[in-house]
Amino acid sequence: MPDRFANGDPANDNVPGMAESVNRKSTEGRHGGDIRGILQHLDYLRDLGVTALWITPLLVNDQPVYSYHGYSTTDYYKIDPRFGSNQDYLNLAEDLHHRGMKLIMDMIFNHCGSGHWWIKDSSSADWINTWPEFTRTSYRVGTVTDPYVSKYDSTIYVKGWFDKTMPDLNQHNHFAHDLPDPEQHLVDRICRS
Repeated sequence: MPDRFANGDPANDNVPGMAESVNRKSTEGRHGGDIRGILQHLDYLRDLGVTALWITPLLVNDQPVYSYHGYSTTDYYKIDPRFGSNQDYLNLAEDLHHRGMKLIMDMIFNHCGSGHWWIKDSSSADWINTWPEFTRTSYRVGTVTDPYVSKYDSTIYVKGWFDKTMPDLNQHNHFAHDLPDPEQHLVDRICRS
């Protein structure tokens, strides 16, 4: 979780126009860790025996609160400027590869941040899973493979929202599951390096 690891560039802690600023006094606030902080500690990580980094999502999470974790994406095309830039991400991948280490890009396709334009300007009424009132997923993965699961338990797991600020995309809406892969350009460039 980069925000909690190391702050390599205090100048990007607070970015004008972004909804949330650093608040180290809050356990739910941003603390300022970033890609440069990770870059500055790669030898330390390698010396610990780390062979791959699976970093929480670094894409833009422009939410008013509690978005330091990266799982409420509001722009799938850009690294959150509070973590760095797209080039910083590519530099991280290259530096890891030079050390014989790998980078795993955590990508979330079942939900997004409530501040994403898909939510603000939905293409259809069934773009996201909707309920009469907020319904959180059960997080019970076993409901997908259990041949005896109740329809209710299966529906809550599959169609419940991850959290109040992370609406669940309706995977049965063909427009939602046929979206182009916006992160592919980053992956392609990393694979070529």
